[in-house]
Amino acid sequence: ALLRDAPQAVVSVDSSSELEMLARELLSNPLVLRLRPDFDSSAVVAAGSECRFGFTAEDLRRCRDVVASGDITVIGFHVFAGSQVLNAADVVTHLRGALDLSLRASDTLGMAPSLLNLGGGFGIPYAPEEDELDMLSTEQELAAASPDGSIAEGQDFIAQELAADRLAGKPEEGPKEEVEAEAGDTPGGEADGPAKPGEE
Repeated sequence: ALLRDAPQAVVSVDSSSELEMLARELLSNPLVLRLRPDFDSSAVVAAGSECRFGFTAEDLRRCRDVVASGDITVIGFHVFAGSQVLNAADVVTHLRGALDLSLRASDTLGMAPSLLNLGGGFGIPYAPEEDELDMLSTEQELAAASPDGSIAEGQDFIAQELAADRLAGKPEEGPKEEVEAEAGDTPGGEADGPAKPGEE
């Protein structure tokens, strides 16, 4: 009921069974399909190829008729390979893997996505010996992948600010706007994504 009252809310779908259920309900919300990474994750909290969440290539092939039925609107994909990544080269590897996976999923479903959430997993240095993530390399990679600027990053700096406030004992000031390349907001915590079907 909540999702029907907010028809512009983007819903992230984890599995073919969820997708089929939403098609039966004729939910009008735009959907993104969470893809299971088929590349290795270098994250502290990994969600790579061994993860049980998300669509595999075989799942996508089985869902082609549902996506093409017109009963639902799939606008793109969501990939999450893990959180708390402090090495810029590892972040870039994740982003490249997520983009390649999303483009292959697009080909499988015969669609042109309008939204790609590549995950990110940007880490926050909590220990004195940990260095901050080199965001310049990450920004350059995003710019190369998206010359028109449609893929953005930014939540890392918000996460850094919240982490500093927590360490200082300051109260949080309320919700922060999210963008499509996400930060891991806590060690072991996955950044929030689009709404889930269970929230309707």
